[in-house]
Amino acid sequence: MWLYFSFLAMGSRAIYGVMTKSVVSKSNLSQFGGGFFVSAFGAIFAIFITIISGDFTVVFSWSLLLVIVAQGVGNILYFMAMKDLTSSSAQIIFSSILLFNTSLGMLFYGLSLTPINYVGVILLMAALALVLNKKIEGTYVAVSIMLLAALSFAVFQLASGPVSKESSLGVYIFISYFGGMLAPALYKTKLIYADVRLVFNQFKELRIPAYTAIFSTANFYFIYFAYKLAPQATKVAMIATGQVVFAVLLSYFFFKEKDHLLVKVIASILVVIAASLIRI
Repeated sequence: MWLYFSFLAMGSRAIYGVMTKSVVSKSNLSQFGGGFFVSAFGAIFAIFITIISGDFTVVFSWSLLLVIVAQGVGNILYFMAMKDLTSSSAQIIFSSILLFNTSLGMLFYGLSLTPINYVGVILLMAALALVLNKKIEGTYVAVSIMLLAALSFAVFQLASGPVSKESSLGVYIFISYFGGMLAPALYKTKLIYADVRLVFNQFKELRIPAYTAIFSTANFYFIYFAYKLAPQATKVAMIATGQVVFAVLLSYFFFKEKDHLLVKVIASILVVIAASLIRI
């Protein structure tokens, strides 16, 4: 059963990644408004999950606050970067979250790496170097913003450990989306207000954010049960990381991103191999 959930998590995450490009490129919402409405729908879905489960368990802590802040900041940065990056490159660059997770683990948890782990780190850096080549993705400002987004989400994952254990699944997902909704509302209040007015006049603008939120929420749900049921967490991680290859291929079919396709496929495969080595 864990294998089933792992592949569903991989597929839903890949589709979510590609859909976020649609949010910023195929709707009239600003990138901040797009992120706001995706999180708003996610929060609504989380409320339904919580009501259905009947479990409202939550423990207020500094980790909880960090989850909200890190998710919020990451959400802003992610959608800012997606505006100027190709969908496929964005997903590969975002894989740098593995490097940040490893670095934070070494810094705060005394994580030590084995030689094979270092091989994984080198392969991941090689994958990123392939895509960061100016001929492939020359928007260095957007690349830098996506790297910062990955760092913020790495902090989010670090803080999620205790929060996910202290809160029910529905509450944890709601808290995550609440941060993603609150941050852009505070950072770009006037712009979010303008997007809300736009939505009231053109309700169809909510379709893409709503569909995106469905896959995002599904990913939370599938990955939660995959980790819960799997005999080893590393097995889930190896399968779930495969989403980057799937995302690159989806970007080719949905956005006709034909340029440097072979290089991007190679880079995405390197990411998967690197992730498996880092997590051994």
